[in-house]
Amino acid sequence: MDWSVMWSNRDLYGAGLWATVELSVAAIATCTLLGLVIAAIRTSRIPVLAQLARCYLEVFRGTPLLVQMLFIYFGAVYLNIGNITVFGAALLALTLFQGAYVAEIFRAGIEAVPHGQWEASRVLGLTRAQTFRSVILPQTRSIVLPRWSASTSRSSRTPRSPSSSATPNCSARARPSWTGWDTPARRTWRSPSCTSSSVPRCRSSSGGWRERP
Repeated sequence: MDWSVMWSNRDLYGAGLWATVELSVAAIATCTLLGLVIAAIRTSRIPVLAQLARCYLEVFRGTPLLVQMLFIYFGAVYLNIGNITVFGAALLALTLFQGAYVAEIFRAGIEAVPHGQWEASRVLGLTRAQTFRSVILPQTRSIVLPRWSASTSRSSRTPRSPSSSATPNCSARARPSWTGWDTPARRTWRSPSCTSSSVPRCRSSSGGWRERP
């Protein structure tokens, strides 16, 4: 492997790494806040808001992230809704997409707390908001944290989706450095015999070739 190609493009990799970290941290913070708000609405006693929150969950959990990014970025331009940047579109899409999953995680944690905690707080004279903030949420920490960590880590493992809308992250920055990097290994990997599933032959354990059944 010719490492000089990567070294000569270290500035591109550094800029892409920083953009990926920045986008991931911002998306994790915003989707956590949004998920907590949606979970509070879902567990509230207001049927209209609860149904609206459920519609939001169904839409954003049922559509691919890439479709949401392209729809937000190009749809905003088409509808003349401000001058949204590529980073802003990617952040908004990640927030709405991950927020839907985080909301269900928080809702499951809230509903896992025994209902007697609500009744005991009401007997003590606490309001519903005080009970939610001071009694219920602290008890959901150990329930929510493992699943929340697994869910929000997707924000840093999906670099190809933002790069499709021209966000300069690691995936997008790395592409120019591969332009002249054409090695025998890459040519072998790109050959039809290695990539096509319609090749009627495959190598046997003895090293020879046999017809695929």
